Amino acid sequence: MPPDNDCTLNVELNSSLRSDLCEGNFERPLNLIFSFLQRLDHHGAFKGKALFLPTIDSYLIEIADRLKAVNHRIQDASNSERYTDIVICSELYASGGHTRLLHELQTLDSRRDLILVTDVFRKYANKAPDVDFPKGPSGTYAPFLLLPNVSLINKLIMIRDILSSVIPRSVLLLAHPQDVVAICGALCLPKMVPVHFIHHVDFSPSIGATIRQFNHIDLFHGTASICQTEQKFPNKILPVTTKQRHLDISEKPKRIVATGGPERKYSLTGEACLQRVIAKVISVLDCDFVLYGDFSESALKIIRSYLDATGINMEKFYYEGVVPDLCFTAIERGVSVYIDSFPFGGGTSCIEMMSVGIPVLRYCSTKGSPLERATQSNLTPPALVWEYPEEIPNLIVFSWNNYISEASKSKNYFDINHSKNTFVEASHRLGLAFQK
Repeated sequence: MPPDNDCTLNVELNSSLRSDLCEGNFERPLNLIFSFLQRLDHHGAFKGKALFLPTIDSYLIEIADRLKAVNHRIQDASNSERYTDIVICSELYASGGHTRLLHELQTLDSRRDLILVTDVFRKYANKAPDVDFPKGPSGTYAPFLLLPNVSLINKLIMIRDILSSVIPRSVLLLAHPQDVVAICGALCLPKMVPVHFIHHVDFSPSIGATIRQFNHIDLFHGTASICQTEQKFPNKILPVTTKQRHLDISEKPKRIVATGGPERKYSLTGEACLQRVIAKVISVLDCDFVLYGDFSESALKIIRSYLDATGINMEKFYYEGVVPDLCFTAIERGVSVYIDSFPFGGGTSCIEMMSVGIPVLRYCSTKGSPLERATQSNLTPPALVWEYPEEIPNLIVFSWNNYISEASKSKNYFDINHSKNTFVEASHRLGLAFQK
């Protein structure tokens, strides 16, 4: 996969951005870039094939440099002690996503003094996120500041002014791929302040992924290999973890299969489309199939129409939508085999299933792009890999017939690669935890 995927940043757009920057107009370039990234994120031609946006990154670096040059509030941090640690994130969730990672970091022997929420998608409309944020080890909550519903340039100036008045010891950057405010804001810092950029890049084009001023950190080995190969970044991994639960794997497994993830990680066309996999599992095994995740009504209509047209017993298919705790819900429901999202592999959901010993099936195609294959190789023991839907029923039956063995493999994989101890050790090693 070539590192420069800016082929869609046409000459006209480049010329417009350059003209505005020369005139010192930053608002229009920020809006143009943000709108372009929004369209790019929904453009199927680049999904799983393009990742790096070096030209746009260079524009953001230039905007930040220009904003720093006219900032008279910035302090000289070279000779001063710095104690404040700041998080910049795009949004907070009730469950999952970057917020889960932040939860885990908050519970370590470290503290984040301030969480800045850019809200570039205007999700909160000046209302605080409805998040049950955990207490840190000191028993206190980290305060968060929700940027108001103003223009992108005003949001950016607010972040610049906050950072320049405080000069933090470090910044943890948890930005979505389109968040020009978070990325550009972090670039306004003096280069001596470490910015730990936790990649939100898995299969979609993302700004910030080529900026060498940041300390780049991936959550899985597969996607980290792309950054290491294409950008020559050091392979730094912060392994995702989850809270420990118990599942009695000695009991006979129930005949319930599940998959889950956002709709954009699945395909509804082609040989390995979601509806075909569901139909194959139900028709061959006569078992229940549960679908978790945020799916549109149009996607669900395609799935149900296909199942109905192929004579599938619709009472065997359950759509549960988004649940606050996937692992707990799966345990309560009796899920015995979990199929990772496909063609784009997930991460956290698989880790949750492995933590209690639920076997995971993972899609792995020899035909996909390097980026697709990277997301497919993030985790999972190699014994449970499929490429064609026809292979899945046999793998499920194998898991059921050898449940104690396969469940133990899954649990052991989690214990070695994603346990809380592994996460804590990596956090200290990467400079994300400040006290031992």
